[in-house]
Amino acid sequence: MQSEKRNKEKIIKIALVGKVNTGKSTLFNRLIEEKKAISFKHSGTTRDKNYGLCYWRDKKFQIIDTGGLTKEKTKTEIDKKVKENVKTAIKEADIIFFITEVKKLESEKEKGTILTDLERNIAKIIKKSKKPSILVLNKADKPKKRSWAENKAWKALGLGKPIAVSSVNGSGIGDLLDITIEKAKKIKPKLTTLPPKQAVKVSIVGKPNVGKSSLFNAIIGRQEVIVSNKPHTTRGPQDTFLYYDSPKFEKLLPITLIDTAGIRKKRKIRPGIEKIGVNRSLRAMRKSDLIIIVVAANEEPGFQEKTLIRLALKTKKALIIVINKCDLLTKKEYRLFTRSNLVYNKLPMATFAPRIFISAKEKQGINVLMQTILEVNQNQNKEITEKELNEFLDKVVKEKNFKQEIWQRINIIQTKKDPLEFTLICPRIIIKRKQIIKPHFNIIKKALRENFYLEGAPIFIKTKCN
Repeated sequence: MQSEKRNKEKIIKIALVGKVNTGKSTLFNRLIEEKKAISFKHSGTTRDKNYGLCYWRDKKFQIIDTGGLTKEKTKTEIDKKVKENVKTAIKEADIIFFITEVKKLESEKEKGTILTDLERNIAKIIKKSKKPSILVLNKADKPKKRSWAENKAWKALGLGKPIAVSSVNGSGIGDLLDITIEKAKKIKPKLTTLPPKQAVKVSIVGKPNVGKSSLFNAIIGRQEVIVSNKPHTTRGPQDTFLYYDSPKFEKLLPITLIDTAGIRKKRKIRPGIEKIGVNRSLRAMRKSDLIIIVVAANEEPGFQEKTLIRLALKTKKALIIVINKCDLLTKKEYRLFTRSNLVYNKLPMATFAPRIFISAKEKQGINVLMQTILEVNQNQNKEITEKELNEFLDKVVKEKNFKQEIWQRINIIQTKKDPLEFTLICPRIIIKRKQIIKPHFNIIKKALRENFYLEGAPIFIKTKCN
Protein backbone atom coordinates (compact mmCIF):
# COMPACT_ATOMS: atom_id res chain seq x y z
CA MET A 1 0.00 0.00 0.00
CA GLN A 2 1.33 3.45 -0.89
CA SER A 3 2.25 5.87 1.90
CA GLU A 4 0.12 8.69 0.50
CA LYS A 5 -3.41 8.58 1.93
CA ARG A 6 -6.38 9.31 -0.27
CA ASN A 7 -8.35 12.38 0.76
CA LYS A 8 -11.69 10.69 1.51
CA GLU A 9 -14.65 12.29 3.22
CA LYS A 10 -18.29 11.51 3.92
CA ILE A 11 -20.17 14.12 1.92
CA ILE A 12 -23.75 14.55 0.69
CA LYS A 13 -24.02 14.68 -3.11
CA ILE A 14 -26.73 16.77 -4.77
CA ALA A 15 -27.67 16.35 -8.45
CA LEU A 16 -29.29 19.26 -10.33
CA VAL A 17 -31.77 17.77 -12.80
CA GLY A 18 -34.27 19.36 -15.16
CA LYS A 19 -35.18 20.19 -18.73
CA VAL A 20 -33.13 22.53 -20.90
CA ASN A 21 -32.92 26.26 -20.19
CA THR A 22 -34.19 26.26 -16.61
CA GLY A 23 -31.04 27.84 -15.16
CA LYS A 24 -29.38 24.74 -13.67
CA SER A 25 -25.85 25.92 -14.48
CA THR A 26 -26.54 29.41 -13.12
CA LEU A 27 -27.82 27.81 -9.91
CA PHE A 28 -24.76 25.52 -9.85
CA ASN A 29 -22.45 28.53 -10.06
CA ARG A 30 -24.45 30.31 -7.34
CA LEU A 31 -24.23 27.31 -4.98
CA ILE A 32 -20.48 26.76 -5.41
CA GLU A 33 -19.83 30.54 -5.51
CA GLU A 34 -17.70 30.23 -8.62
CA LYS A 35 -18.34 30.73 -12.35
CA LYS A 36 -17.35 27.20 -13.26
CA ALA A 37 -20.21 26.11 -15.53
CA ILE A 38 -20.97 28.02 -18.73
CA SER A 39 -24.32 29.76 -18.37
CA PHE A 40 -25.86 31.06 -21.59
CA LYS A 41 -29.30 32.10 -22.82
CA HIS A 42 -29.43 29.35 -25.49
CA SER A 43 -30.82 25.99 -24.39
CA GLY A 44 -28.59 22.91 -24.22
CA THR A 45 -25.44 24.79 -23.20
CA THR A 46 -24.50 22.20 -20.54
CA ARG A 47 -23.89 18.68 -21.82
CA ASP A 48 -21.44 17.03 -19.45
CA LYS A 49 -21.59 16.61 -15.69
CA ASN A 50 -19.85 19.29 -13.64
CA TYR A 51 -18.78 18.98 -10.00
CA GLY A 52 -18.29 21.63 -7.33
CA LEU A 53 -18.38 22.10 -3.55
CA CYS A 54 -21.02 24.12 -1.70
CA TYR A 55 -20.53 25.34 1.89
CA TRP A 56 -23.47 26.30 4.13
CA ARG A 57 -23.75 26.53 7.94
CA ASP A 58 -20.57 24.50 8.57
CA LYS A 59 -21.81 21.83 6.16
CA LYS A 60 -20.26 20.79 2.87
CA PHE A 61 -22.10 19.40 -0.16
CA GLN A 62 -20.88 18.17 -3.54
CA ILE A 63 -23.06 19.62 -6.30
CA ILE A 64 -23.43 17.82 -9.65
CA ASP A 65 -24.61 19.94 -12.57
CA THR A 66 -26.14 18.00 -15.48
CA GLY A 67 -27.28 18.70 -19.02
CA GLY A 68 -30.88 19.63 -19.75
CA LEU A 69 -33.33 16.91 -20.79
CA THR A 70 -35.41 17.24 -23.97
CA LYS A 71 -38.55 15.68 -25.46
CA GLU A 72 -38.13 12.13 -26.75
CA LYS A 73 -39.19 13.10 -30.31
CA THR A 74 -36.52 15.82 -30.61
CA LYS A 75 -33.60 13.81 -29.20
CA THR A 76 -30.29 13.86 -31.08
CA GLU A 77 -27.35 11.52 -30.42
CA ILE A 78 -25.91 14.08 -27.96
CA ASP A 79 -29.31 14.47 -26.21
CA LYS A 80 -29.38 10.71 -25.63
CA LYS A 81 -25.91 10.82 -24.10
CA VAL A 82 -26.98 13.76 -21.91
CA LYS A 83 -29.87 11.63 -20.61
CA GLU A 84 -27.43 8.81 -19.79
CA ASN A 85 -25.27 11.27 -17.86
CA VAL A 86 -28.32 12.53 -15.95
CA LYS A 87 -29.27 8.97 -14.96
CA THR A 88 -25.69 8.37 -13.76
CA ALA A 89 -25.81 11.59 -11.70
CA ILE A 90 -29.14 10.58 -10.11
CA LYS A 91 -27.69 7.18 -9.21
CA GLU A 92 -24.59 8.84 -7.72
CA ALA A 93 -26.47 11.54 -5.76
CA ASP A 94 -27.98 11.40 -2.25
CA ILE A 95 -30.43 14.26 -2.86
CA ILE A 96 -31.94 15.45 -6.15
CA PHE A 97 -32.95 19.01 -6.98
CA PHE A 98 -35.56 19.04 -9.75
CA ILE A 99 -34.98 22.45 -11.34
CA THR A 100 -37.77 23.93 -13.41
CA GLU A 101 -38.86 27.46 -14.25
CA VAL A 102 -41.51 29.04 -12.04
CA LYS A 103 -44.74 29.80 -13.91
CA LYS A 104 -48.35 30.71 -13.25
CA LEU A 105 -50.10 27.36 -13.45
CA GLU A 106 -53.71 27.30 -14.62
CA SER A 107 -56.11 24.58 -15.71
CA GLU A 108 -56.44 23.40 -19.31
CA LYS A 109 -59.95 24.89 -19.41
CA GLU A 110 -58.53 28.32 -18.64
CA LYS A 111 -56.05 27.79 -21.49
CA GLY A 112 -53.19 28.91 -19.27
CA THR A 113 -49.77 27.43 -18.50
CA ILE A 114 -49.88 23.80 -17.42
CA LEU A 115 -47.35 21.20 -16.35
CA THR A 116 -45.74 19.67 -19.44
CA ASP A 117 -45.32 15.98 -20.21
CA LEU A 118 -41.54 16.44 -20.04
CA GLU A 119 -41.79 17.87 -16.50
CA ARG A 120 -44.02 14.96 -15.46
CA ASN A 121 -41.59 12.42 -17.02
CA ILE A 122 -38.60 13.96 -15.21
CA ALA A 123 -40.54 13.83 -11.94
CA LYS A 124 -41.25 10.11 -12.59
CA ILE A 125 -37.53 9.41 -13.13
CA ILE A 126 -36.70 11.16 -9.85
CA LYS A 127 -39.44 9.36 -7.89
CA LYS A 128 -38.31 6.04 -9.36
CA SER A 129 -34.86 6.61 -7.81
CA LYS A 130 -36.54 6.64 -4.34
CA LYS A 131 -34.11 9.34 -3.22
CA PRO A 132 -34.94 12.52 -1.27
CA SER A 133 -35.75 15.36 -3.65
CA ILE A 134 -36.67 19.04 -3.67
CA LEU A 135 -38.72 20.75 -6.36
CA VAL A 136 -36.87 24.01 -7.09
CA LEU A 137 -38.76 26.69 -9.02
CA ASN A 138 -36.04 28.85 -10.53
CA LYS A 139 -36.15 32.33 -12.11
CA ALA A 140 -38.43 33.65 -9.34
CA ASP A 141 -36.76 37.06 -9.59
CA LYS A 142 -39.79 39.13 -8.48
CA PRO A 143 -42.39 38.86 -5.65
CA LYS A 144 -45.12 38.15 -8.20
CA LYS A 145 -43.21 35.18 -9.59
CA ARG A 146 -42.44 33.89 -6.11
CA SER A 147 -46.17 33.88 -5.36
CA TRP A 148 -46.72 31.48 -8.28
CA ALA A 149 -44.81 28.83 -6.31
CA GLU A 150 -47.68 28.72 -3.79
CA ASN A 151 -50.04 27.24 -6.36
CA LYS A 152 -51.17 23.78 -5.18
CA ALA A 153 -51.01 22.51 -8.78
CA TRP A 154 -47.25 21.96 -8.37
CA LYS A 155 -48.05 19.06 -6.02
CA ALA A 156 -49.22 17.10 -9.07
CA LEU A 157 -45.56 16.31 -9.73
CA GLY A 158 -45.48 14.35 -6.49
CA LEU A 159 -42.29 15.95 -5.16
CA GLY A 160 -43.76 17.85 -2.24
CA LYS A 161 -43.90 21.57 -1.58
CA PRO A 162 -41.77 23.54 -4.07
CA ILE A 163 -39.34 26.28 -3.12
CA ALA A 164 -38.94 29.40 -5.25
CA VAL A 165 -35.42 30.70 -5.89
CA SER A 166 -33.56 33.05 -8.19
CA SER A 167 -30.15 31.77 -9.20
CA VAL A 168 -29.48 35.21 -10.70
CA ASN A 169 -30.05 37.41 -7.62
CA GLY A 170 -29.68 34.68 -4.95
CA SER A 171 -33.12 35.01 -3.36
CA GLY A 172 -34.38 31.79 -1.77
CA ILE A 173 -30.97 30.05 -1.93
CA GLY A 174 -30.49 30.16 1.85
CA ASP A 175 -33.96 28.62 2.43
CA LEU A 176 -33.19 25.92 -0.13
CA LEU A 177 -29.95 24.98 1.63
CA ASP A 178 -31.64 25.02 5.06
CA ILE A 179 -34.19 22.47 3.80
CA THR A 180 -31.34 20.45 2.27
CA ILE A 181 -29.56 20.28 5.65
CA GLU A 182 -32.75 18.93 7.26
CA LYS A 183 -33.09 16.23 4.59
CA ALA A 184 -29.39 15.38 4.89
CA LYS A 185 -29.82 14.49 8.59
CA LYS A 186 -31.60 11.26 7.57
CA ILE A 187 -28.95 10.26 5.03
CA LYS A 188 -25.76 8.25 5.61
CA PRO A 189 -23.40 9.50 2.88
CA LYS A 190 -20.71 7.29 1.39
CA LEU A 191 -17.00 8.07 1.43
CA THR A 192 -16.04 10.28 -1.51
CA THR A 193 -12.54 11.00 -2.75
CA LEU A 194 -11.98 14.76 -2.81
CA PRO A 195 -9.02 16.56 -4.39
CA PRO A 196 -6.39 17.85 -1.96
CA LYS A 197 -5.06 21.37 -2.49
CA GLN A 198 -1.75 20.06 -3.82
CA ALA A 199 -3.29 18.03 -6.69
CA VAL A 200 -1.44 18.37 -10.01
CA LYS A 201 -3.69 20.17 -12.51
CA VAL A 202 -3.40 18.64 -15.98
CA SER A 203 -5.20 20.28 -18.94
CA ILE A 204 -5.96 18.38 -22.15
CA VAL A 205 -5.84 20.88 -25.02
CA GLY A 206 -6.20 20.68 -28.80
CA LYS A 207 -8.20 21.76 -31.79
CA PRO A 208 -11.74 20.35 -32.27
CA ASN A 209 -12.22 16.63 -32.90
CA VAL A 210 -8.73 15.33 -32.11
CA GLY A 211 -10.05 13.06 -29.34
CA LYS A 212 -9.53 15.13 -26.16
CA SER A 213 -12.71 13.88 -24.48
CA SER A 214 -11.98 10.28 -25.52
CA LEU A 215 -8.54 10.63 -23.92
CA PHE A 216 -10.12 12.15 -20.78
CA ASN A 217 -12.50 9.18 -20.47
CA ALA A 218 -9.74 6.66 -21.24
CA ILE A 219 -7.57 8.04 -18.42
CA ILE A 220 -10.29 8.02 -15.76
CA GLY A 221 -11.67 4.69 -16.97
CA ARG A 222 -15.30 5.68 -17.38
CA GLN A 223 -17.63 7.70 -19.62
CA GLU A 224 -17.49 11.02 -17.80
CA VAL A 225 -17.72 13.44 -20.73
CA ILE A 226 -19.76 13.10 -23.91
CA VAL A 227 -17.80 11.95 -26.96
CA SER A 228 -19.10 12.58 -30.48
CA ASN A 229 -17.74 12.82 -34.02
CA LYS A 230 -19.37 16.23 -34.13
CA PRO A 231 -16.87 19.06 -33.38
CA HIS A 232 -17.43 21.33 -30.34
CA THR A 233 -19.24 18.61 -28.33
CA THR A 234 -17.37 19.80 -25.23
CA ARG A 235 -18.58 23.34 -24.54
CA GLY A 236 -16.20 24.30 -21.71
CA PRO A 237 -13.60 22.86 -19.31
CA GLN A 238 -14.71 19.74 -17.41
CA ASP A 239 -12.60 18.39 -14.59
CA THR A 240 -12.39 15.28 -12.49
CA PHE A 241 -10.07 14.05 -9.78
CA LEU A 242 -8.06 10.84 -9.54
CA TYR A 243 -5.09 9.28 -7.80
CA TYR A 244 -2.44 7.67 -10.00
CA ASP A 245 -0.58 4.77 -8.44
CA SER A 246 2.79 3.88 -9.98
CA PRO A 247 5.17 1.14 -8.78
CA LYS A 248 8.14 3.40 -9.67
CA PHE A 249 7.17 6.08 -7.14
CA GLU A 250 6.56 5.88 -3.41
CA LYS A 251 3.52 8.15 -3.33
CA LEU A 252 0.16 8.25 -5.04
CA LEU A 253 -0.02 11.23 -7.40
CA PRO A 254 -3.23 13.27 -6.93
CA ILE A 255 -4.33 14.66 -10.33
CA THR A 256 -7.09 17.05 -11.33
CA LEU A 257 -7.68 16.22 -14.99
CA ILE A 258 -9.26 18.97 -17.12
CA ASP A 259 -10.92 18.37 -20.49
CA THR A 260 -11.18 21.61 -22.49
CA ALA A 261 -13.22 22.84 -25.44
CA GLY A 262 -11.65 22.51 -28.89
CA ILE A 263 -9.72 25.65 -29.84
CA ARG A 264 -9.65 26.64 -33.49
CA LYS A 265 -8.42 29.70 -35.41
CA LYS A 266 -9.44 32.97 -33.76
CA ARG A 267 -11.29 34.26 -36.82
CA LYS A 268 -13.39 31.07 -36.95
CA ILE A 269 -14.51 31.15 -33.31
CA ARG A 270 -18.21 31.97 -33.16
CA PRO A 271 -19.40 34.53 -30.61
CA GLY A 272 -21.47 33.17 -27.73
CA ILE A 273 -21.04 29.68 -26.29
CA GLU A 274 -17.96 28.74 -28.35
CA LYS A 275 -16.13 31.96 -27.51
CA ILE A 276 -16.92 31.60 -23.79
CA GLY A 277 -15.80 27.96 -23.85
CA VAL A 278 -12.52 28.80 -25.60
CA ASN A 279 -11.77 31.67 -23.18
CA ARG A 280 -12.35 29.36 -20.21
CA SER A 281 -10.18 26.69 -21.81
CA LEU A 282 -7.35 29.23 -22.17
CA ARG A 283 -7.83 30.21 -18.53
CA ALA A 284 -7.67 26.51 -17.54
CA MET A 285 -4.33 26.27 -19.36
CA ARG A 286 -2.94 29.21 -17.40
CA LYS A 287 -4.06 27.68 -14.09
CA SER A 288 -2.66 24.23 -14.89
CA ASP A 289 0.62 22.70 -13.76
CA LEU A 290 0.99 20.61 -16.89
CA ILE A 291 -0.52 20.89 -20.39
CA ILE A 292 -1.16 18.01 -22.79
CA ILE A 293 -1.40 19.13 -26.43
CA VAL A 294 -3.34 16.52 -28.44
CA VAL A 295 -2.75 16.16 -32.17
CA ALA A 296 -4.22 13.60 -34.56
CA ALA A 297 -1.91 10.96 -36.05
CA ASN A 298 -3.76 11.08 -39.38
CA GLU A 299 -3.16 14.84 -39.79
CA GLU A 300 0.13 16.72 -40.05
CA PRO A 301 0.55 19.34 -37.30
CA GLY A 302 -0.17 22.76 -38.78
CA PHE A 303 -0.81 26.40 -37.94
CA GLN A 304 -3.35 25.68 -35.21
CA GLU A 305 -1.08 23.24 -33.36
CA LYS A 306 1.77 25.80 -33.52
CA THR A 307 -0.55 28.46 -32.09
CA LEU A 308 -1.59 26.18 -29.22
CA ILE A 309 2.06 25.34 -28.47
CA ARG A 310 2.90 29.06 -28.36
CA LEU A 311 -0.03 29.69 -26.00
CA ALA A 312 1.17 26.82 -23.80
CA LEU A 313 4.75 28.18 -23.78
CA LYS A 314 3.47 31.59 -22.63
CA THR A 315 2.00 29.93 -19.53
CA LYS A 316 5.49 28.58 -18.59
CA LYS A 317 3.93 25.20 -17.77
CA ALA A 318 5.27 21.70 -18.34
CA LEU A 319 4.28 20.24 -21.70
CA ILE A 320 3.54 16.83 -23.23
CA ILE A 321 2.57 16.22 -26.87
CA VAL A 322 0.12 13.36 -27.36
CA ILE A 323 -0.36 11.91 -30.84
CA ASN A 324 -3.83 10.34 -30.78
CA LYS A 325 -5.75 8.15 -33.24
CA CYS A 326 -2.75 5.89 -33.93
CA ASP A 327 -5.28 3.09 -34.49
CA LEU A 328 -6.07 4.74 -37.85
CA LEU A 329 -2.52 4.05 -39.08
CA THR A 330 -1.33 0.80 -40.65
CA LYS A 331 1.48 -1.06 -38.85
CA LYS A 332 4.00 0.22 -41.41
CA GLU A 333 2.74 3.82 -41.12
CA TYR A 334 2.85 3.61 -37.32
CA ARG A 335 6.41 2.25 -37.33
CA LEU A 336 7.62 4.97 -39.70
CA PHE A 337 5.73 7.69 -37.82
CA THR A 338 7.10 6.79 -34.39
CA ARG A 339 10.65 6.60 -35.72
CA SER A 340 10.46 9.91 -37.61
CA ASN A 341 10.79 13.42 -36.21
CA LEU A 342 7.75 14.72 -38.11
CA VAL A 343 6.02 16.14 -35.02
CA TYR A 344 9.20 17.87 -33.79
CA ASN A 345 10.01 19.15 -37.30
CA LYS A 346 6.53 20.67 -37.58
CA LEU A 347 6.58 21.96 -33.99
CA PRO A 348 10.24 22.97 -33.46
CA MET A 349 9.41 25.21 -30.50
CA ALA A 350 8.36 22.16 -28.46
CA THR A 351 11.27 19.74 -28.91
CA PHE A 352 11.70 19.65 -25.11
CA ALA A 353 8.23 18.04 -24.75
CA PRO A 354 8.00 14.22 -24.79
CA ARG A 355 5.92 12.66 -27.58
CA ILE A 356 3.47 9.94 -26.59
CA PHE A 357 1.72 7.85 -29.28
CA ILE A 358 -1.71 6.61 -28.19
CA SER A 359 -5.15 5.47 -29.25
CA ALA A 360 -7.69 6.83 -26.78
CA LYS A 361 -10.41 4.83 -28.52
CA GLU A 362 -8.54 1.54 -28.04
CA LYS A 363 -7.04 2.66 -24.68
CA GLN A 364 -3.52 2.05 -25.99
CA GLY A 365 -0.58 3.98 -24.57
CA ILE A 366 -2.56 5.40 -21.61
CA ASN A 367 -0.26 3.87 -18.97
CA VAL A 368 2.80 5.27 -20.76
CA LEU A 369 1.15 8.71 -20.83
CA MET A 370 0.29 8.58 -17.11
CA GLN A 371 3.84 7.54 -16.26
CA THR A 372 5.13 10.45 -18.37
CA ILE A 373 2.82 12.91 -16.58
CA LEU A 374 4.25 11.73 -13.27
CA GLU A 375 7.86 12.00 -14.48
CA VAL A 376 7.41 15.43 -16.12
CA ASN A 377 5.75 16.74 -12.95
CA GLN A 378 8.79 15.57 -10.97
CA ASN A 379 11.14 17.14 -13.53
CA GLN A 380 9.60 20.60 -13.21
CA ASN A 381 9.89 20.39 -9.42
CA LYS A 382 13.53 19.25 -9.29
CA GLU A 383 15.99 21.05 -7.06
CA ILE A 384 19.64 20.99 -8.14
CA THR A 385 22.42 22.01 -5.76
CA GLU A 386 24.80 24.86 -6.54
CA LYS A 387 27.75 22.44 -6.46
CA GLU A 388 26.13 20.14 -9.05
CA LEU A 389 25.26 23.09 -11.29
CA ASN A 390 28.74 24.62 -11.27
CA GLU A 391 30.41 21.28 -11.92
CA PHE A 392 27.99 20.91 -14.83
CA LEU A 393 28.79 24.43 -16.12
CA ASP A 394 32.55 23.77 -16.02
CA LYS A 395 31.98 20.64 -18.10
CA VAL A 396 29.86 22.53 -20.68
CA VAL A 397 32.42 25.36 -20.95
CA LYS A 398 35.18 22.84 -21.75
CA GLU A 399 33.11 20.73 -24.16
CA LYS A 400 31.68 23.70 -26.09
CA ASN A 401 34.92 25.72 -26.09
CA PHE A 402 33.43 28.77 -24.32
CA LYS A 403 36.03 31.45 -23.52
CA GLN A 404 37.61 30.32 -20.25
CA GLU A 405 38.66 33.85 -19.18
CA ILE A 406 34.98 34.91 -19.24
CA TRP A 407 33.16 31.78 -17.99
CA GLN A 408 35.50 31.03 -15.09
CA ARG A 409 34.14 34.24 -13.52
CA ILE A 410 30.52 33.02 -13.82
CA ASN A 411 28.54 30.91 -11.33
CA ILE A 412 25.16 29.29 -11.87
CA ILE A 413 22.42 28.69 -9.28
CA GLN A 414 18.81 27.51 -9.37
CA THR A 415 16.48 30.35 -8.36
CA LYS A 416 13.09 28.75 -8.93
CA LYS A 417 11.20 25.54 -9.62
CA ASP A 418 7.89 25.04 -11.44
CA PRO A 419 8.91 26.61 -13.77
CA LEU A 420 12.61 25.86 -13.60
CA GLU A 421 14.69 29.04 -13.47
CA PHE A 422 18.48 29.29 -13.33
CA THR A 423 20.61 32.41 -12.84
CA LEU A 424 24.09 33.09 -14.18
CA ILE A 425 25.84 35.30 -11.64
CA CYS A 426 28.64 37.28 -13.29
CA PRO A 427 30.53 40.59 -13.16
CA ARG A 428 28.68 43.64 -14.47
CA ILE A 429 31.30 44.21 -17.18
CA ILE A 430 30.46 40.84 -18.81
CA ILE A 431 26.78 41.76 -19.07
CA LYS A 432 27.59 45.30 -20.24
CA ARG A 433 29.82 44.02 -23.03
CA LYS A 434 27.18 41.42 -24.00
CA GLN A 435 29.68 38.58 -23.73
CA ILE A 436 26.88 36.15 -22.89
CA ILE A 437 24.70 35.76 -25.97
CA LYS A 438 21.58 33.82 -26.98
CA PRO A 439 23.45 30.76 -28.37
CA HIS A 440 25.09 30.36 -24.93
CA PHE A 441 21.67 30.21 -23.27
CA ASN A 442 20.38 27.67 -25.82
CA ILE A 443 23.44 25.41 -25.36
CA ILE A 444 23.17 25.56 -21.56
CA LYS A 445 19.41 24.86 -21.65
CA LYS A 446 19.88 21.81 -23.87
CA ALA A 447 22.75 20.55 -21.71
CA LEU A 448 20.75 21.08 -18.48
CA ARG A 449 17.88 19.07 -19.90
CA GLU A 450 20.14 16.18 -20.94
CA ASN A 451 22.38 16.17 -17.86
CA PHE A 452 19.64 16.40 -15.20
CA TYR A 453 16.82 14.77 -17.21
CA LEU A 454 14.38 17.67 -17.36
CA GLU A 455 12.23 16.46 -20.27
CA GLY A 456 8.89 18.25 -20.57
CA ALA A 457 9.81 21.06 -18.18
CA PRO A 458 10.44 24.54 -19.63
CA ILE A 459 13.76 26.09 -18.59
CA PHE A 460 14.47 29.79 -18.14
CA ILE A 461 17.93 31.33 -17.68
CA LYS A 462 18.65 34.90 -16.64
CA THR A 463 21.75 36.85 -15.67
CA LYS A 464 22.53 38.76 -12.50
CA CYS A 465 25.48 40.94 -11.46
CA ASN A 466 27.51 39.73 -8.50
